[in-house]
Amino acid sequence: MFRLSLLTLSPSRSGVRTQARRFPFPYNRYTPTLKKFSAMSNEDAEYAAFLAKSSQDYSKPSGGVGASTTASEEVVKTSVPEGVHPAINALKGKTYTSDADQEFKPVSLGYEGNGMPGEEEFAKVLNPPAGSEIKAMDLGYWDVHNDYEDVRDAVVAVAGGNASLVKAYRVSGRGARAEYYVLGLAKEKKVLEGVKVLAVES
Repeated sequence: MFRLSLLTLSPSRSGVRTQARRFPFPYNRYTPTLKKFSAMSNEDAEYAAFLAKSSQDYSKPSGGVGASTTASEEVVKTSVPEGVHPAINALKGKTYTSDADQEFKPVSLGYEGNGMPGEEEFAKVLNPPAGSEIKAMDLGYWDVHNDYEDVRDAVVAVAGGNASLVKAYRVSGRGARAEYYVLGLAKEKKVLEGVKVLAVES
């Protein structure tokens, strides 16, 4: 036997009765898509920021902790002397212009000579690391542009006003680093007294 299923349509005055169905407008249906698009936009912005950061040139000092630590490394370790000359104390905060822009520091080295030492003799006094090169120079040569007149005047004061008992020394360090010693001879104290400063000369 065959079973037949019949569709019965209810008659109405106008003919066949129809039923209308209403479907909601699909805002909710697309809301997840809009949220997903917003999330992707944030990810794109973060990725762009990452690319910008990764493209920075880290070969130059940035002024952060690492750069400051490297720049402040001394070529020769010296301690802060006691009884610093007032003219040297007055230089506190004075900086030397280089790639590091470091501050002048007071220094005092024991020395019993009657005049300013030459390069070999100063090496014996200072005892720099092996391989360091020392160059002695007059203050006018060291400060050729007259940028550090107050420093020059201070070491002349240390030497009792005798300009022949002052000198500058350049001591080379690792890479582009060097230290400058600007000193005067204080005969009564038997010391070479003045300032030292680290420079990075690229």
